[in-house]
Amino acid sequence: RLIGTKADKRAYVRCESCDTVQLDPVPTSEELKLLYSEEYTAVGYQLPAEILKKVRSPLDRFSLKLLREYCPHGHILEIGPGNGFFMDKLRLSNIECSGLEPSGDYYKLLCEKGLDVKRGFIEDLPEKDWKVSGVYMANVFEHLNDPSEALSCISSVLATDGCIVMSQPTAYLGPYLGRIIQIFTRSPHIPDLGGWLASPYHICLISPRGMQQLCER
Repeated sequence: RLIGTKADKRAYVRCESCDTVQLDPVPTSEELKLLYSEEYTAVGYQLPAEILKKVRSPLDRFSLKLLREYCPHGHILEIGPGNGFFMDKLRLSNIECSGLEPSGDYYKLLCEKGLDVKRGFIEDLPEKDWKVSGVYMANVFEHLNDPSEALSCISSVLATDGCIVMSQPTAYLGPYLGRIIQIFTRSPHIPDLGGWLASPYHICLISPRGMQQLCER
């Protein structure tokens, strides 16, 4: 079902079977590599670093608690560490960690902080002979153009008892707010909502039911 169109001629649509919201058409892998390698930090959707650090602090504390509970004895890989705030917390907690970051600007910043990070995308994860106890992703899943393939790649580097911990915007509040604003402002396009519905960056706002089905597969 159509939720609304965007100025770039893409649209957000909702799945009738699981309520997941997806961008249509989905950007190609080549488009995304160009966007995130060179452009993403310049588009202005990220909050200033110190404000972002405060906003994310409660989520980071909760995520750290989960990783300590479910991944107590091993290496943690963070995908998309950005400014490195969470990797800093892992390091201060004496938890071995590394990062995988696609953005050239963020990669440079992470290296300057002395963090163990490689530049690349999820499909660049090694296929063999490298396993981690846990994978952490915060506000990454909504940027993926093939969530099923991404989860398969991530699962391939998990130890037998490994665990994925992730957080992301889901399918409900953002699209509903965007549609209400569009109606009241009589705009031809659904708004970005500060990046929540920003095309082509936010591709998949999955519902809890959709996530359950995806993980089961």
